[in-house]
Amino acid sequence: MPLPRAKLDEMLDGLEAALPKMLIDYPDDDLFWPYFSGHAGVIEGSASAEDDAHVRARLAGMLQRIGKVRPEDSGRRGAGHG
Repeated sequence: MPLPRAKLDEMLDGLEAALPKMLIDYPDDDLFWPYFSGHAGVIEGSASAEDDAHVRARLAGMLQRIGKVRPEDSGRRGAGHG
């Protein structure tokens, strides 16, 4: 059952707050991406179809702010924008 947007935002806020520590604990992309993707995947999997774009935009925004692009998005032209 999908979670309400307020709960999704709470989870996204927690993930974003954890990013500075993640970058220290998992400095190499080979370590960072599995850890981040595991947490992001839980949130994405909890979103309704209506909230999917919102969750993806929030995730993309937080990654953009720390200078990261998801490996699956790195080949897309303009990845991380929009």
